[in-house]
Amino acid sequence: MKRAALSRALPLLLALSLLAPSALAAPPVETDQAAQPAQEPQVVAMSTSASGAIVIDGGTGEVYYEKNADTPRPAASMTKLMSLYLVFDAIDAGELSLTTPIPISAELAQISRTKLYSGLEKFTAGASYPAEDLIKLAITASGNASIMALAEYLGGGSEAVFVERMNTTTRQWGIDAKFADSSGFLDKGNAVSPRAMAEIARRLLTDHPEILNYSQLLSVNFQGRTYSTTNTILKNATLPGIDGLKTGFTYGAGYCFTGTAQRDGARIISVVMNTASASARMSESRKLLEYGFTCRKEREAAWAQAGQALTASFRTESGQGVAPYTENVFTADIGGLTGEIYCDVQYEVNGVSYPAAKVLQNGAVPGVKVPDLPWQDTTVALNITFPNGAVVRREGVIPASAPLTFTGYLGVGSATLYPGSRITVPCKIQCDQGITCRIPCGWYLDGEPIPYFSNPSFTMTPQGLSSYTFFVNPDTPVGVHALEFRCNPDGLPGAVPAVLSTQLTVVAPPF
Repeated sequence: MKRAALSRALPLLLALSLLAPSALAAPPVETDQAAQPAQEPQVVAMSTSASGAIVIDGGTGEVYYEKNADTPRPAASMTKLMSLYLVFDAIDAGELSLTTPIPISAELAQISRTKLYSGLEKFTAGASYPAEDLIKLAITASGNASIMALAEYLGGGSEAVFVERMNTTTRQWGIDAKFADSSGFLDKGNAVSPRAMAEIARRLLTDHPEILNYSQLLSVNFQGRTYSTTNTILKNATLPGIDGLKTGFTYGAGYCFTGTAQRDGARIISVVMNTASASARMSESRKLLEYGFTCRKEREAAWAQAGQALTASFRTESGQGVAPYTENVFTADIGGLTGEIYCDVQYEVNGVSYPAAKVLQNGAVPGVKVPDLPWQDTTVALNITFPNGAVVRREGVIPASAPLTFTGYLGVGSATLYPGSRITVPCKIQCDQGITCRIPCGWYLDGEPIPYFSNPSFTMTPQGLSSYTFFVNPDTPVGVHALEFRCNPDGLPGAVPAVLSTQLTVVAPPF
């Protein structure tokens, strides 16, 4: 098994580390010297010394603070969060389990003993270790060789294959993140914005909450040694509710941390990138997380106020009431709110729910399309669920529209034909209300439906077209025949029947 760039570079890196230890020494151990509880910030004023940062609500995704949040940077070992997302995906898919033995190649064994890579696992070449042990080492102690071993296993022996899966996933998510390896050791080719890093963390916590079983471990025991968590906020208990997630450091990335904490059902996620020291990334993260909780309290007060003051009135987009045989677009006009309210908004039409929005404010809620409703007064509601679980419901009744009416004409007023001749009669018909509807229509000859020319769900557009070719065969009686296009021939409720007709006269040949 060969590892492209890293495999070729390893002997050189080992040599350089012997020649120039001051330049290539392992990152300094975190001390978190400023381990003081952060003061509760003022929402109106927030700053950070990090080059890039963001704070979001883990439940709603609302951004509470950002600084250069869309500037991609090397993510260092925060990269492992994306790798672990795919590891947990693989566990869910049955590709491996927590007890699956993960084999260690000679190269990975050497990497695990090299301080340039963190050098903490000290794997034995040819040995295998349970997947769960490697997960613990990767998230708690930031073991590079541990996540590389999992990546190689899931990549069919190739870390590069696994990394491409990482990048394919982030492209599908539409976030600004590109990875060069599974561990974050490489700076070149590793570029993640703070916003993208926060989204990776949010998805990991949402889709695989079991990550918290590992990210809140204070230490992990492996092969008779104890490795403490690199998350010194967690280790020193300097922020209530802290339970993750992942530190990072390279000389190109600086000191980074994706942190998260939960209090009273609210989860906050913060990201700091390129801070000056291990203690700075922690003090800045504490400040940002506390700021996030302060913002969240303000939002909860806004939700309580919205539950009392919110008003909603309902209408169809056409303004003509609920029309049958068509797709109705329902809209709610909202009032009584102050600013934007993050929440889950669902329309409910005749007991069926339709997703509407994730943010609510004064104005019209985006419309929802509901097809094939009966011609009757219709109950419409908004069910609004706030992130704290509170639910507000507003409902109304939209009356049925006036009955649909149809007008049109046949392209032939009358015609005289001989046996053996034919004529094509075009039809243009439209709904006078200007809508597209599906209504029973068909062609009739002398009061009888013409076989295969009746459609119980004829799609009538504002420029509805049809046609029928009348062929005078030898059995066609001589005389006057009525050719008709009938709309709603059975008189279904909510639509006025319409008949378009022409007179076709069949005469005997003159000789």
